[in-house]
Amino acid sequence: TSTSTMDLDEEVNSDDSTVSEAEDEVVRALGQLNLSVNQREARKRRQEQYNTAQQSARRLLIKKVHQKHNFAYSVKQKISVVQEAEAVSNIKATARRYKIAPKQIRNWRGQIFDLRQKAVINPHAKTTGAGPVVEYFDLEEKLHKWIEELRLEDIPVRTNNIIAQAINLDETGQFKRGNAVCITRWVYHFLARWDLSIRRVTRVGQKLSGHLQKIKDDATASINKKFLPGHTMHGLDPHYFLNMDQTAVFF
Repeated sequence: TSTSTMDLDEEVNSDDSTVSEAEDEVVRALGQLNLSVNQREARKRRQEQYNTAQQSARRLLIKKVHQKHNFAYSVKQKISVVQEAEAVSNIKATARRYKIAPKQIRNWRGQIFDLRQKAVINPHAKTTGAGPVVEYFDLEEKLHKWIEELRLEDIPVRTNNIIAQAINLDETGQFKRGNAVCITRWVYHFLARWDLSIRRVTRVGQKLSGHLQKIKDDATASINKKFLPGHTMHGLDPHYFLNMDQTAVFF
């Protein structure tokens, strides 16, 4: 009886160890499964982050390319870039500074004669070509001369004045076919072509222009003349004088 009991205990222990090993196998399998799931999720997150970063970099690159292509150097700026490259004897360094290709500077250097000729005519031009033909060149030339004469006399000129004078100078009587939109666009293109600007006249902290200074001097001389002997204000009692400024001063 005791022998059979011992054999039964050994069988039970053997079964328990087998169950325990099976449980361990299940735990290891579950752990590997969880690890595999976590790895897949981590890999998926890394892929999403990579795709997002790649899309952002692509958008930034497209934006930079568009910004670069939208900028055009004037002939005056091209000459300046070529002169700088020749001064430092390093085309590549100059190209990196201005964010352009070294070949572009070499092309400009080959066109330097044409660029200088164009700069004399119009330093703000983008190319050495003739560009579109100005429809009212003779009229604009007379108009530019008229504006310069007025400015020499310190008379301000506004866009409305320019438009009115252009209509008066047009002999056909059909300036820009009377289209208000076309006339408005023309006046600003005219100012840019002739390197003119419309500036508001200010008085604070600025020296008076020659025209205004002459008016002031003439008015002062006219008032002072009244106090000379034989004139209306000569010998007048100072008690009758008063200050007409914003701040009252009593004598």
